[in-house]
Amino acid sequence: MQSVWQGWSLLMGSFVTTAYTFAWLIHHMASDPELQQRVRAEIESVVPKDTHLTLEHISKMHLMDSLVREVIRMHQHGPMGRAAQADIKFGEFDIPKGTAIAMALPAIHFNDENFVEAAKFKPDRFLNEEGQFDAADKVRSCTLTVFGAGRHPCLGMRLATTELKVFTYELLSKYDLVMANNPPTPVTLGMGFDEPKTRFQIVPRGGRD
Repeated sequence: MQSVWQGWSLLMGSFVTTAYTFAWLIHHMASDPELQQRVRAEIESVVPKDTHLTLEHISKMHLMDSLVREVIRMHQHGPMGRAAQADIKFGEFDIPKGTAIAMALPAIHFNDENFVEAAKFKPDRFLNEEGQFDAADKVRSCTLTVFGAGRHPCLGMRLATTELKVFTYELLSKYDLVMANNPPTPVTLGMGFDEPKTRFQIVPRGGRD
């Protein structure tokens, strides 16, 4: 039964939530041509022309790693929690064994004590001074919980991030994302499957194959 649940978790994590995250990732790149060009420049600097994408290439895409985490931080798709394994006394609250306990993710991710200008989208947020992706401190302190926290993070974390980076590579290698004549979807702070309504065109670039 445990294996079935883990398989289902992996399926959900790598398809449903990844598709939702990719929709918002496209939204932010279409809304910000400079960001789109920076991600494309990283792709072109890491993957030589006429070269097949490899996991080694993917591991060197630091801006894209930071971008993916920031997208998920801003657009968390659902609650994350655990069930109490024993009766717990937490402050003034008595929590019986078996109680579902969900983390208040918006209160964590949009707290200015945890992130500078937490309500603002910053694709460089998780890059260090050398331009390397580094979110270890935020993960350890449980202030960044895009893939869970503690001893049992999301089972599909590595698969999901790899898929997102491959999708982005394939898209930006061949196409430009151009905004249509309408304002971008306002970014709302919260949680749930609130997909973007932004309209844009996908224009062939005629460059890399």
